[in-house]
Amino acid sequence: IEPSAKKSARAIDGVSKAVQGLGRALATAALGDQLRRSFGAAAEFSATQQRVKNLTKTYQQFTGIQNVAAQSAKRFGISSAQALSDLTDLGSRLGGTGASLKDLENIYQGFNTLLVNNAVGAQQAAAATLQLNQALGSGRLAGEEFNAINEATPQLLDEVAKVMGVARGELKELASEGKISSQVLLKALQNIKTQGADALADALDTPAGKLRQFDAAIKDFQVSIGTELLPVITPLVQGLTETL
Repeated sequence: IEPSAKKSARAIDGVSKAVQGLGRALATAALGDQLRRSFGAAAEFSATQQRVKNLTKTYQQFTGIQNVAAQSAKRFGISSAQALSDLTDLGSRLGGTGASLKDLENIYQGFNTLLVNNAVGAQQAAAATLQLNQALGSGRLAGEEFNAINEATPQLLDEVAKVMGVARGELKELASEGKISSQVLLKALQNIKTQGADALADALDTPAGKLRQFDAAIKDFQVSIGTELLPVITPLVQGLTETL
């Protein structure tokens, strides 16, 4: 009986060590994945900073866009990196139209007020943002852009109708005629930014709003950690790439 017991004990000990080894392997893998994410976030942020540099060199009126991004990130519960990337995209589209930094602020903050207050999903919000930016860049809201905005944020079109002094039902025809100008959109978004401020605070105080802010904090943390590690990890990545 004793040899059998010892044999069982050894087997149990072996299983225990195997489980511990698996736990360490999983922990190492998890750490590696987090480092990869942090490195990727920092690399993306570095690329955004280069884009900002190029943008402000070409369109000097956008100097200070980093401050608008920081303010917007805090206001809407999004990461600073995401806000800066979004505003840089918008500035690249509108720089040639003579838009000012204040215009970018009103457009971005007005539209994000709508997105947060109406809990628009991330995928739909991204699509609507792209269509809005295209409309602003072309100087008018029409066609696919109008349909996308109407589906994701119909409240924007409600405000557009007020600005134009027409019935909501007339907008589709006006859009087809190219009469909803970028200046009308800018005024509507500026109004929404002001009028929706109180509702925005309430929206961010919900469970969904808290999760939104948590996700933003995680992204900012990844950028911070990744930025510190870039000088160390970059040569390693380069070496692995050459080996592969």
